[in-house]
Amino acid sequence: MFVSNLQSNNVGNVIEFPGGAMPGTALTGVSLNLPGTPVFDASNNLIISDWGRATIDVFAPPYSGSPTTSPLMGASIWCPLGHNQARIFCGDAENGSIDVYAYPGATYLYSNTGGLSPSALVTGVAPSPAAPFLSGRKRPGTEVEDYLLLQPTFDYVRRAVIRPATRCAKLDALWAKT
Repeated sequence: MFVSNLQSNNVGNVIEFPGGAMPGTALTGVSLNLPGTPVFDASNNLIISDWGRATIDVFAPPYSGSPTTSPLMGASIWCPLGHNQARIFCGDAENGSIDVYAYPGATYLYSNTGGLSPSALVTGVAPSPAAPFLSGRKRPGTEVEDYLLLQPTFDYVRRAVIRPATRCAKLDALWAKT
């Protein structure tokens, strides 16, 4: 288990709890200003936002070297990968949007408000259990990726539809083969 942590000296880090057991050990290469939620890709790269520096940081195992860093478009604490790991989706609390980045590389692609507003304080995005890919196939009859937006009041879950601003040629080629 990995936990992001803001220490009493205002330095953020990530603690690993092997097998979910104590004691935890700080990852030596991870030093953040205000850490977001840690996420891992299929290669075990650690992806984490840093609110204080307004960056998305990607640390390669064993997490002791410098990260690959890309700018955030706003205040995002939770930035999960999509199911196919080609996109990072960040709930942007500052701008009331979902900010979408290409992965790997965390290059900003576009933002979508989907009817949200800054007063909605978008804090999280999670790929929905009904993934846009079913057994390697695009969901029939759609060009849509569905995500659940968790509102900070935690009294409801709102479904938003994200339509990519541009088509991704790699994904189009994959879909054509299925």
